[in-house]
Amino acid sequence: MKIAIFAAGTGGHILPAIEISKKFNHEEIIFFASNRPIEKAILKDKPFEVVHLNITGFRNKNFCQKFFWIFSFFKNIGMVLQDILRFNPERILLMGGYISILGLFAALILRRPIIIHEQNSVLGASNKISQYFAKKVFTTFNIGLRKEYNFGNPVRIGFEKFNYQNSGEKNKILVIGGSQGSNFLLDEIPRILIELDFKESIIIQKGEHKPNFFHKNLIYVDFIDEPFELFKNVKFIICRSGAGTIAELQTFGMPAIFIPIPVSVDNHQYKNAATAIKNGGGIIIDELSFSRDNFKQQIYDFYQMDMLDLSKKIHSKKHFNSAEKIANEIKQN
Repeated sequence: MKIAIFAAGTGGHILPAIEISKKFNHEEIIFFASNRPIEKAILKDKPFEVVHLNITGFRNKNFCQKFFWIFSFFKNIGMVLQDILRFNPERILLMGGYISILGLFAALILRRPIIIHEQNSVLGASNKISQYFAKKVFTTFNIGLRKEYNFGNPVRIGFEKFNYQNSGEKNKILVIGGSQGSNFLLDEIPRILIELDFKESIIIQKGEHKPNFFHKNLIYVDFIDEPFELFKNVKFIICRSGAGTIAELQTFGMPAIFIPIPVSVDNHQYKNAATAIKNGGGIIIDELSFSRDNFKQQIYDFYQMDMLDLSKKIHSKKHFNSAEKIANEIKQN
């Protein structure tokens, strides 16, 4: 069965889509993404056909930018229609984000069945529209929609092979900023951790961020290609609360301090984190109420907790085989 996948904007949309694509033959996939450098890098050597479109999000643009965005949108619609007609997919899978609007329009014009996947605990803007036309709606968190299949969020294969309970010595603390809004974590948290003088070494995934604080116990890395290997020695993680991050932490059983992006759309990062730790396993710290002394105390108190107990509470098998379950359901009538 041929399918067209639309995913762009953040790793939270793209990485689950890639995992789903692995459950199809390579020649059955056409993948639509934006032409941002990070997306080109992620999709560079993928064995399926990839189409990069010159499109960005509509939010937070001024009047002139929105005006030109509309022209760009219709130009991209024409390109997408040509590719869909050429490739002739039987299903169109929308992973959310601005690019999914193109997929929705193309599917409606060409009368192709629409399937959506929502990674977050609340529907994103494009999926709010697409749900009314969708044949099936896959979700990470149980949202309570009609036609909903709560199959979790596809995670990279390595996370299903290892878990916190049976891995190695916990001699590291990991800080990950995420694909957006990481400056606060990477500027403030390293200083606080050094002041707390923990015995563990501190690994910081900095991405393209330029660090402004250095210490012998801080190790900066650009990106972590196989985080599940590093997770084996991590005591706990401090991170944002995107859906992809949470799915991987739950699958591994990693205790976490979540610091949601305060400006995330519909406050979905806070809601993601709150859902993830409803049985324990982590805490949420509010960035907007930041004070160095308060944050230091909260991190210190968390450090004193029983990590094995926290791991059991945050661990979830919901995301195991998620990609396979989604792919199998897509292939059904």
